[in-house]
Amino acid sequence: MEASPLSRILDDALAGASVDDARIREALPQPEEAAAMRRLLDERERLVRRDLQLGAIMASTRDLLDVHEVDAMLQRIVDRAFELMGVDVAYLSTYEPHEDQLYVRATRGIASPRFLGMVVPAGVGVASLAVRTRTPQWVLEYARTTLPHDAIIDDVLAEEGLRSLLGVPLVAHDRVLGVLFAATRHAHRFSADEIALLSTFGGHAAIVLQVASLFEDVASASQLAEDRRRHTEWAADLHAELARAAVDGADPAALTATLSAALERPVALLDADGRLVAGDGMLADAVPSLSRALRASRREGVAVVVAGAVELVAPVLASRERPGALLVGRATDQVALDGVRRRTVERAALVLAFLAVQRDAVADAEDRVRGELALDVLDGAPPAAVRRAAARGFAVDAPWVAVAVPATAETRARWVAVSGRRAAWLTAATPDGLVVLVPHASPAAAAAEVLATLGAEGALAVGAASTALSGAATAATLATTTARLAAGLGLDGAVDAASLAPYAGLFGGDGAAASASIAAVLAPVLAWDAERGTALVETMRALLDARGSVQSAAAALRVHPSTVKQRAARVGVLLGPAWTDPEARFRVEVAVRLELARRALRSPG
Repeated sequence: MEASPLSRILDDALAGASVDDARIREALPQPEEAAAMRRLLDERERLVRRDLQLGAIMASTRDLLDVHEVDAMLQRIVDRAFELMGVDVAYLSTYEPHEDQLYVRATRGIASPRFLGMVVPAGVGVASLAVRTRTPQWVLEYARTTLPHDAIIDDVLAEEGLRSLLGVPLVAHDRVLGVLFAATRHAHRFSADEIALLSTFGGHAAIVLQVASLFEDVASASQLAEDRRRHTEWAADLHAELARAAVDGADPAALTATLSAALERPVALLDADGRLVAGDGMLADAVPSLSRALRASRREGVAVVVAGAVELVAPVLASRERPGALLVGRATDQVALDGVRRRTVERAALVLAFLAVQRDAVADAEDRVRGELALDVLDGAPPAAVRRAAARGFAVDAPWVAVAVPATAETRARWVAVSGRRAAWLTAATPDGLVVLVPHASPAAAAAEVLATLGAEGALAVGAASTALSGAATAATLATTTARLAAGLGLDGAVDAASLAPYAGLFGGDGAAASASIAAVLAPVLAWDAERGTALVETMRALLDARGSVQSAAAALRVHPSTVKQRAARVGVLLGPAWTDPEARFRVEVAVRLELARRALRSPG
């Protein structure tokens, strides 16, 4: 059967051939046939549009296989949605969940420069509704909707003249990543096909954003791993450097300086008494509750963070009972130490503790050796002991001073340890306290130096000189005997044994007996001088020195002879005429000279 003109036109149309309107009018003599033809043309137009849409969707899908430039990909998706949907404006906003806001990231058809980068706050407009419901949303007249509005956004949309808006959420793995919009400047009801088409492009945009997020996560993880590797290598290198320095015998100042340079922060090392050992002295007083911080760090086994100029306190456990402290100052930019650097500080504290233990062990061994050597020298200074001292670098042929320091048993042990830290000294404990052998030429100066080193304010130290170390035993005996005498006389401070040497032998070092002898002979004279501020004792010495000559005594005292006669008469009244007898005069002279020696030693100025 021969096909009708209408059928041939339909076949040509379906085949994509061009059909002019005149041919159609000739083939449609009847109204019913004209209506059918119109339906056919509409279907052809729909199929052509669908073909174009499928082509665009396929092109967009192929783009997803090569996501590199995220912004460029999003812009292409917006461009295709704009072209295929025939709208006036298309744009895409990305969603930031931690801020609950959307940011316009790509646009097409926009005239206002304020549109790109526009921020949509939480709960405002079609965008927030699409995010909250996760479904497409559209409005016929945006300005008349009852949705929450924002004045700035309304102003920008009005500037663009936008009326109808369609927004589809970009959802990936149950996460809303943004919203894709199509908008017109006239009132327009969006069809189901338009919503589906824009949703398809929205799905593509969601994939792009999701892939970009994964790339960012991978890059962040890679960067984090690289940072950790570099931090770990930095910490390992620093720890190895500190360990090598400790093994090589570096001092705490060098180790503290190394740590400070590596951390780029001030560092201070304190001993068990809170005194600065090395580093920045400004940090030493910057932790008012240092003892509490150290207790917390020992309890937790890690360094603790504190407030103020010092950020970190790490215990230096050379002694479990009395630890030192490693202080790390706060950075000027207030950036806190990370975990790697905190652990590095803790390792540095361990190295410093090891160094302190090592140093203490060496010092203890050295103290024992020098203590044994001191005992050998004091035990008559045998030649073997002197040779051993010379072998250890002591100047055995130079002048030495034996300094005797009376001390209780409790104080003696501590003072022996303190004086033992002076490498040039030799210290030994004695029943009365301790004897320190000091390479020095002045007994009084050596005794004063020993007292200062011991921190023994108000204590007594008696020094006796020796021309060489071989004579130190004899000097130590004299110093010890004189120290007993001086202690009994109530003296303190640094004393030269020579000032009391004659009396030390006379009284056998018994200071109590010497004081009693002075009191027994001179008590009335001493009382008279004390009550009236006279100088009878000094006058007695002048007369004794002058063998009784009033003129010579007056000249020595720089007073008138009659004054000497009056004082001598007063002494005769107080002591009786027997003090001038030979037997009595000896006891009086010893008492006078000893009393004046005691006074001179009490007031060296």
